[in-house]
Amino acid sequence: MKKKFITAVIAFSLFSCGGSKKEETTNPTTTETKTETTEPSAQTNVDVNSSPESVVNSVFEAAKTGDISNLSKLCAPNGEGDGDTKRLCALKSATEDDFDKYFKMGKISGNVEITDDTHAKVPIMFGPDGTKAETMNLVKIDGKWYLSGF
Repeated sequence: MKKKFITAVIAFSLFSCGGSKKEETTNPTTTETKTETTEPSAQTNVDVNSSPESVVNSVFEAAKTGDISNLSKLCAPNGEGDGDTKRLCALKSATEDDFDKYFKMGKISGNVEITDDTHAKVPIMFGPDGTKAETMNLVKIDGKWYLSGF
């Protein structure tokens, strides 16, 4: 049971890093204005370590798309982090340890708490149906955010 829980926590990557892009168009034959919102793709050039939210969302995005190329960038370069974090960053495929199953429905579920400007707690929901609560812990090193535990 613990292994499945750990695996689930490892597979974390919400929609994408960054915000939505809105585009408004006006129909010249009516007074209607249409607003379209598009989500940026996971392949945008956003620094995945720029904020606690971008780190956590990168985990969810990897699970959704199967592109785990950014996961290794989410662990601290000094080796800091718990075992779950290290396993997540070392995944060889999105299906390893059921990462995709546990994190593709993941999302940030509340406000990010930052203390000392160097530590953050990000509440999330994850699991096969996205209903398991957990907190992702992050640390800021040299101006960048990294996973430290969950």
